[in-house]
Parts: sequence; structure tokens; C-alpha cells
Amino acid sequence: MREKIIQELNSDSKEVRISNIKKISFLIEEEKEQINKTDEVNNHVHTIYSFSPYSPAMVVYLAWKAGLKAVGIMDHDSVSGCKELIEACKIIGISSTVGCELRVNFNHTAVEGKKLNSPDSENLGYIAIHGIPESRLPEVRKFLVPIQIARNKRNQAMVGKLNKLIK
Repeated sequence: MREKIIQELNSDSKEVRISNIKKISFLIEEEKEQINKTDEVNNHVHTIYSFSPYSPAMVVYLAWKAGLKAVGIMDHDSVSGCKELIEACKIIGISSTVGCELRVNFNHTAVEGKKLNSPDSENLGYIAIHGIPESRLPEVRKFLVPIQIARNKRNQAMVGKLNKLIK
């Protein structure tokens, strides 16, 4: 039964995921399950809203299971999973941080032609926006809209090129 509850942490429904993290938390307390706590944190975790197969609730469960003190979401161009991560962390009893990561083109800047923090790409860098207060998430979500539109156009163009290659 517990394995099914854990699997449901990756449900398509946020409500189902939160319901199941509550069930997991209850089982942990009921069974007095002990995890080797560490002093480690991971404040740069991607979820289904980026490049990971794990929902925010699943990330929280896996972070708890690993004994982390805190876990932080850093999806690309998105804060869509932040509230779920915060809520799931409160339920299971670990600290959280939230933010997002942006892929930035540095063409026509003072660092053009340089490799920044993307080792295989010149002119591209990844910028972390971290420690966003929960009350400011709506503003960040609004700020990200044009970035998401541009990213989706780029993704559609890449898929079009791939489709031509595999005809």
C-alpha cells in the first residue's frame, strides 16, 4: 500500500499529490520511521515543470528520505511547482527554498564570445533567481510569461527540425 501512495506522489493531479504526501507523513509518524538526518541541503532541484520526471511532492519525499535539511526547487523558466514544494515540505517537516533558473543569451554584451557557466556554449549563461518569497511568486510568474513564450517558440522550431530529420 505504501508503494502505491509513493507512486501517487507523481500523479497528474496536484491535489492527489498533496493528499498522498499527507498520507506518507502520517505513516512516517505512525510507524515512527527514522531517517539518518544530515546537515545537507539541495537547493537546485528540477521537477516536472522543467527537466525531471518528479513532481514537487515526490522531490520533497525523496529529499526527506535522503535526510536533507532543506530542498529547493529551481525549474527552468517556471515557478509553477513552488507552492506545491513549500506545502509538501511543511507537511513532511523539512525546510524549503524556491526559485527558478533562466537561460540567458549574452550576444552583444561585454562577455560575448565567452563561455560562462554553460561549458559547451558560448554566449549562454544560466542565471539563478533564488529565495523568492512565496508572496512574490505571482510577480515572478508574470515576469516569466514572455520568456516562456520565447522558449516555446524555440522548442517548436527545434521539434520541426527534428521532424524533418526523421521523416
